[in-house]
Amino acid sequence: MKSEFFRSVTLVAAWLLAAAAATNVLAQTTNVYVDPSKTWIGYMNVFDLNMNYQFGSAWGTADLRAYMTPGGVVTLAPNTNVYNPSDAYWVNPDGSGAKNMDANFYVQDDTLAGQTITFSGYLWTNSLVTPYLTNVTAFIKDFNGSYQLLGITTTNLTNNGSFSITLPTGAGDHIQYGFEMLGPDANPATAASLGTVLLASNPPPAGPAITGLPAKVYVNVTSNTSITVSATGNNLSYQWKKNGVNLSNGGSVSGATSPTLALANVTGAAEATYTIVVTDNLNRSASGNSIVVVFDPNNLSFDPNATLNGFINAFNVNPDGSVGGYATGFGYPPSLLRGSISNGVAVQQPNTTLYNINDAFWTNPDGTPNKFVEQDYFIANDALAGLTLTFVGYCPFNNLDPSYTASAWIEDFTPSYNGFISANTNLVAGQPFSITLPTTAGDHIQYGLRLFGLDNAPTNTLTQASALVSVPLPVLAVSRNGNTTTLSVPTVAGHSYQLQFKNGITDSSWQNVGAAFPGTGSPQTVTDTTTQAKRYYRVRVN
Repeated sequence: MKSEFFRSVTLVAAWLLAAAAATNVLAQTTNVYVDPSKTWIGYMNVFDLNMNYQFGSAWGTADLRAYMTPGGVVTLAPNTNVYNPSDAYWVNPDGSGAKNMDANFYVQDDTLAGQTITFSGYLWTNSLVTPYLTNVTAFIKDFNGSYQLLGITTTNLTNNGSFSITLPTGAGDHIQYGFEMLGPDANPATAASLGTVLLASNPPPAGPAITGLPAKVYVNVTSNTSITVSATGNNLSYQWKKNGVNLSNGGSVSGATSPTLALANVTGAAEATYTIVVTDNLNRSASGNSIVVVFDPNNLSFDPNATLNGFINAFNVNPDGSVGGYATGFGYPPSLLRGSISNGVAVQQPNTTLYNINDAFWTNPDGTPNKFVEQDYFIANDALAGLTLTFVGYCPFNNLDPSYTASAWIEDFTPSYNGFISANTNLVAGQPFSITLPTTAGDHIQYGLRLFGLDNAPTNTLTQASALVSVPLPVLAVSRNGNTTTLSVPTVAGHSYQLQFKNGITDSSWQNVGAAFPGTGSPQTVTDTTTQAKRYYRVRVN
């Protein structure tokens, strides 16, 4: 994956010119907040300690160490995921970080373009140590169609209380708002001593408040993991739930009534929503959710519970219409990328949001596209590094024009993102796929779907096509003994399965056989008792 640096420093002169040009334009004013319903994404700019730029890339928010609780509390903490004492690129001989990490946690909403944006919220606390303490800001950024920074406004987040910033933006631009932290890459062993920043749209509430809870926790099958909640209040008690049911200690579960829930030797069945209820001595309570996502390195899938990322790489168009040199790259929200997932099936469609007849970077004067666009829709999980990975799936549908190519891929990036190895295969309608890649410990791992083609106009009918990817088609193994039918279903971690039946193939609806069950990566067995001489079965996968 190539990338472009979205640098936000020292562009005051350019911004003043842009602001002066806009002084006579009456723009709509829109307020935005620290909103958990928005899609918050991550981007990292990497500098040496003298602030010489090295590279920039989309970054998983968990790796960024930026978290949004379902209740709308943002936690920011110094980055630790690149720290590697055996790699002089990242760590000095004395163990200190060798790079400055400029972490951006933000919302991109291009529907705000052309409006005056006010971003406001509350800083609950900033317990960071130097040098991170004074290098945390809230920002609004305005980029043109080719992601050159046109305008920016920021405020330092050092004093507890409210903040509010405002920026007029240009029509047709890319608009981002969120938070930024700058400081050296840190040793994970010292992370707890470095402090955190807590932000929300409202002041801290009375009673207990959850101030830290990871939105998602990634774990590989047969490994151990834990979820830790941070909360404020007096004489707090804790109760963890799994999918709404109280947990108790025993088997693979410990810490069910403590701040840290531990799960041992997990299988795919551990993938679930875990809720923590925190109660104080006055019986006031607060709750929050965290999703555990289980990965099977030998049987990876496009797990709908994982964080799904987007990235755009753009290439020039040669005079003969062939693919030219690399032009730019940047993180991109999946919704704008035109990537989505529903009922366990991933969908990709050709991008149309970059096409702009008024922007010569993307579109020629005659309206023809001026760039080839590579759309990456993917999962990032560095915990998979060092393992041999296999990504499997099935393409039930692909009606893309031959001028587009859809593919599945795995990529292993070096720690500095300056090189990678990959495995990929094109998606063919009605065909399964399986790709395997040995990876290196300490690297950055991504896998997902890719669509490559011209940045055609939204009115071009070619952009209405799509390619779909699901888990491999499960083949039911069925046996019957008397009135009992035994069905065995091959499963994939990260997806749920529901067996259904009809007594007659022309019956109007399917009926469930028991409850849905989670995939574990191994075959699961379900029994059905019936006196019917004949029964038809199917399995639905989400």
